[in-house]
Amino acid sequence: MRVIGDLLFIGSLTFASCVSMRTALAADAVPTPSVALITLDGVIDQDADDTPAFTSGGDVVFFDRTDGPRKTVMESRLVRGKWSRPRPASFSGQWFDQDPVIAAVDDEFPSL
Repeated sequence: MRVIGDLLFIGSLTFASCVSMRTALAADAVPTPSVALITLDGVIDQDADDTPAFTSGGDVVFFDRTDGPRKTVMESRLVRGKWSRPRPASFSGQWFDQDPVIAAVDDEFPSL
């Protein structure tokens, strides 16, 4: 009986060790995501603004700004190396606008 008890104990330790080792290996295998704050020289406020979407040239950015219960898509332009003061985008301000997205236009396909 003592032998069976010892074997069960050793088996339990081995299993626990394997689970612990597998968890550690899995944690090492998955890269830890890093977070980079995009502020554009203070144009984007990390507490009120999010979801920046840049044009393909990288010189215009749209993002949404929260002001109380309102959300507005804002626009800023890179002019002579500096980002302009953000202003509401021409298409925003009437509704609860958020999460701007920019899609490339391909001249190869005709307009629908």
